[in-house]
Amino acid sequence: MIRLNGLIRFLNFTENNMEYLQFLLISFFSYVFIPLTFALSLYSFRRFIPLPFMAILLVSMILSPFLISIFLYYLLLLIPHQNPLFYVFMPFILVLFLFWMFRKNIPLFIGELNQRVRKSKIKSDWRYMAFMNYAALVVISFFLLIFFNRMFTVSILGHDMLEYALMARIISNQQAITYVSDIFDPSSGFYYVALHGLAFPLMGVWENLWNRISGLNSDLFFRSLNLYFGIQIFLLLYYSLRKINPFLGSIALLLLVFTKGFFYALNDYHIDTCRIAVFCCSLFLLIYTIQQQNFYLAAIFAVACGFHGFTHSLGVFLSFLEIAVLFFSLRFNIRKRLVWVLGVLGIFLIMGGIHYFFDSLWGTHWIFKDIKFY
Repeated sequence: MIRLNGLIRFLNFTENNMEYLQFLLISFFSYVFIPLTFALSLYSFRRFIPLPFMAILLVSMILSPFLISIFLYYLLLLIPHQNPLFYVFMPFILVLFLFWMFRKNIPLFIGELNQRVRKSKIKSDWRYMAFMNYAALVVISFFLLIFFNRMFTVSILGHDMLEYALMARIISNQQAITYVSDIFDPSSGFYYVALHGLAFPLMGVWENLWNRISGLNSDLFFRSLNLYFGIQIFLLLYYSLRKINPFLGSIALLLLVFTKGFFYALNDYHIDTCRIAVFCCSLFLLIYTIQQQNFYLAAIFAVACGFHGFTHSLGVFLSFLEIAVLFFSLRFNIRKRLVWVLGVLGIFLIMGGIHYFFDSLWGTHWIFKDIKFY
């Protein structure tokens, strides 16, 4: 029998209600308001960005949490040791500014969204296909309910997630991004030996800054990241395959959710769903860029690559591989290809890749050091 104690406590809203309220506020801003505002911004440039509306929405949903990370990165790097209110309200101001700047497109955006929702109803003349679509929806919803309940009952455990949570606490306590050869937290005895970027820990810093303002000690938002990005993988997979065949999309979702590795990735707190989601997003954008030969799409692709690299060291090497594929797939002369690739590399560096340059010179020396295990 499945125990839903965590979900029941959340719905009753009687125990630790301030913690749940804060979680809802952070989640709404990070998972709803920022993605919709980012999607509205991209939609406003639809004449230049040849992406379907639902693709714009999916890309925005995946990349938006990373926008918070990169914004906090530069704030903590360039303007350290400020009041937590400063670091929380600056993203608010930026997003509200974008919302206000593109406000005239809101009616068109809502109308397009409403039209897409109406068209997304599961319909099929083949009863077996309709059954598979509904079966996929029911099965995945069942598993997501289990994972959602686990988020409220199981603390952060395990090597990966706990390590990033502690790194987030170090940055939060310092209220600064610093590059030192040895990252050590005397209060916990934690020695950071990872080679990866700061995108994921900075999502924990985002919640810690809220905690400092509210006086709470919550990590619910950080726990929810695993499930959030897992859902984005589902949506991106279904959207990509549904265009070929709705039945194929449903079968792929069922196969994925019953795969042991992916089930483990969803059920256990880990960085995997985060880095896989942004990697899939970068591949998705790479395909569209090659098909459309559009520099604006290449710029968004570079943003996704930067976020992927800023999340995990493997993302740096995979991003360079993707950029090489783009270079050889462009149907231009060599000079124009080089201009495109240099632009992509510049955006890649700004969107997180530069962290490894700083870390190699003044920090832990990244992959050029001997890893110390204690």
